Amino acid sequence: MPNIPPHPLRALSALLLVIFALFAAQPALAQRSAKLQEYLDKAEAISARHGMVLGNPRGTLTVYKFFDYNCPYCRAAVPFMERMMKQYPQLKLVVIDDPSLGQDSVEVAIAMAQIPAAKRHKAHLAALGPGKRNAAWVAAYAKSIGVTLAPWDATDNPQVRQIRTDIGFNRSLARAIGFNGVPGFVVGNQYFNGFDEQAIAKAICQESGRKNCG
Repeated sequence: MPNIPPHPLRALSALLLVIFALFAAQPALAQRSAKLQEYLDKAEAISARHGMVLGNPRGTLTVYKFFDYNCPYCRAAVPFMERMMKQYPQLKLVVIDDPSLGQDSVEVAIAMAQIPAAKRHKAHLAALGPGKRNAAWVAAYAKSIGVTLAPWDATDNPQVRQIRTDIGFNRSLARAIGFNGVPGFVVGNQYFNGFDEQAIAKAICQESGRKNCG
């Protein structure tokens, strides 16, 4: 089990119960969608603080991508989403940390989130290159660009504590949506558990209002 400290988990477990109850109760679709959107908006705000809202920041077509730096399918989706952002100028891509593949992934997510927002996209692309990622890799990369990181497990660092809380929120939201791994995509009212390029491209096309989406 990845090491997310107990204090944010206590609060986040309550959040998780609220979200699950929301879906289990089966209220009107509009009401469920509005509540889910509230949580997605919070996840977007977290990503924005870290420079991980890509494409058109004021775009009217939003795609949410839940990812892990050690996930090969997450890496495979990067060139696809780059093409989508070029094809749809109104597309806003919200990249959400969801470290699901073990302790190394949690360490990487915490370390990467400390990189200043202005440098994060370049760092993000570097981290999605070949090879396994861990906190030591991020620390070495950060040093190469003149950034000093706090230890990923620092308990006395307010920034690290906040990052842990944010990651806990993201992970709880992903599980509540129904994602059982990474990547996960939200496009409008459609949810994709995994990377299905054709299906996601069709959903983006439909959400854009274009016709003949295949």
